Amino acid sequence: MYKFSFCILFIFFSWNLLYSQNVSEDTVFIDKVFIKADAHKEFPISTQSTTLVLQKDIEQVGHTNVLPALHTFSSGIFVTERGIAGFGLSTGGSGAITLRGLGGSPNNTILILIDGHPQYQGIFGHPLPDAYSTSSTSHVEVIRGPASILYGSNALGGAVHIHSEKQQNDGVNAFARASYGSFNTAELAFKLGYKKEKLHSFFSFDNSHTDGHRENSDFTGNNAFFKIGYDATPHVSFLASYGVSIYDANDNGTIYDPQEFTIDVFRSKTLFSISNTYTKTTGKITLFSNDGVHIFSDGWESTDKNAGLMAHQTVTLSSRANIRFGADFKTISGITNSGFKPDTMLSVQEMAAYSLLEHTIFKKGKLSLGARIEHNSLYTQKIIPYGGIMYAVSKKSDINISYSKGFRNPTIMELYVYAPNENLLPENVMNYEVSYTYKNSKYLQAKIAAFMLNGKNIIQVVGQYPHMQRQNVGEFQNSGVEIDMMCTPKKNWTASANYTFLHVKEPLLAAPKHQLNMYFRYIYKNFRAITTLQYVADLYTSITPCIQESYVRLNARAEYQITPNIATFFDIKNVLNQTYQINYGYPMPGISFHAGVSFQFEQR
Repeated sequence: MYKFSFCILFIFFSWNLLYSQNVSEDTVFIDKVFIKADAHKEFPISTQSTTLVLQKDIEQVGHTNVLPALHTFSSGIFVTERGIAGFGLSTGGSGAITLRGLGGSPNNTILILIDGHPQYQGIFGHPLPDAYSTSSTSHVEVIRGPASILYGSNALGGAVHIHSEKQQNDGVNAFARASYGSFNTAELAFKLGYKKEKLHSFFSFDNSHTDGHRENSDFTGNNAFFKIGYDATPHVSFLASYGVSIYDANDNGTIYDPQEFTIDVFRSKTLFSISNTYTKTTGKITLFSNDGVHIFSDGWESTDKNAGLMAHQTVTLSSRANIRFGADFKTISGITNSGFKPDTMLSVQEMAAYSLLEHTIFKKGKLSLGARIEHNSLYTQKIIPYGGIMYAVSKKSDINISYSKGFRNPTIMELYVYAPNENLLPENVMNYEVSYTYKNSKYLQAKIAAFMLNGKNIIQVVGQYPHMQRQNVGEFQNSGVEIDMMCTPKKNWTASANYTFLHVKEPLLAAPKHQLNMYFRYIYKNFRAITTLQYVADLYTSITPCIQESYVRLNARAEYQITPNIATFFDIKNVLNQTYQINYGYPMPGISFHAGVSFQFEQR
């Protein structure tokens, strides 16, 4: 604890020193370049690269799952796919996220959160990509670069924070959508919101099914989510939510070695929180649990839990400064019928405390300083620092420099199940970044960022079967450039683009060297047309042997508002009918079509 106390004292000392500076009242700061809706920003570190995407933008590019749409609106991110719908799990599964080249296999170095609590499988530590439906989503924040100071383990390379929908106005708001398309792909979504004075609630359900574009590649998924909140006073509110995801899928293996494999997955998530909002301070205490049962046709069966308590409080010290204190406790556990310790309940505990200061300095600067102290049941305390400074070059532009550290604790699988080693240490990465942001009113926004990541203590399997063990022996260095732009020349025209260049010393899966994404939207009266283009070059789909892929994917969507409450849409995916693979041995579908109708009802 003495290390944590030292960190807190250091932050307070820095604040007192900076607060003594004379700050001009006409200081102007330009916020990060968000593709849409700055007002929804909730990530508290203004000096770190983030992108915000709204639910309606994800659906307007033809996706009912959050993940595959994110690259359209944010540089630095890439998500693997293997078919027209559904990601699956285990060997051959897709939905793996990489940020700035960090992802891993299993995909446990990018953290996904829903309403602030972490979402990952308790034994392997990876996200559950088929559980992230747009029907319950309000908006998504993509944090590019380590986010461990706030979120702890698994945010080694960044985080994707999904925020659930909330009924804002008194009355009833209902929405339903049904669609059908190629390969017998059908999707149904329904959501209902209700609010009366202090009480608000929200419910969503969606079902998706496809026969798949290959034999024995069908997928069926169901997601249900319910949330209820009560604003007891103008300052204190309560919230509870519960969600269930049930999906099963067939995987016919690669085209080079077809082998049928099936999965049956049940996931649930539960949350209780108390929030406070006052003039000078805001905060939240959250209890959460993420549980799952996985049954695979190869004989694997497991039950896992990721649960804990998280709390944070932000205090406004002055018009120029605020400080955030936080603490969390997590327990990760699971039992499986395979590995070195079958039929044994295995668990790991984590606890942490952190503090983050944001302060305006001099006339045109903004400083972010923070530290997190992490304690794990298997190793001693660890300090995670963060530092960033922003300088307003003009009223329309700023320069930002930041340093952040990320970490990932060993998973139960690495410690106890396969090639285990109970003496493993956390993986670490240091991120160095400099960026320039330009914003010209609502017509043009642009940002260019250069970064370098240095990783060490990477966990790798050493030795040959049956004498294998995981050890902290790996190192890496990734560097690159990210460019984001959005232009709105006229009210009915919107265009955005992002480009990522990534340099890695060793070949990495799902980490393309070049990635360009473009988005165009045109609105004329009741008609809306949307086109997206993705260009990917030098994507490794296999390391042994080394196989690279390059492709261009063009998608188009047309929408027509028949009445104020009824709309219809038509999607064409892979318009150019390109042949390509993202997961090795899993060819992506050619041109496909999808059409549907949506209904909106509102009563106040």
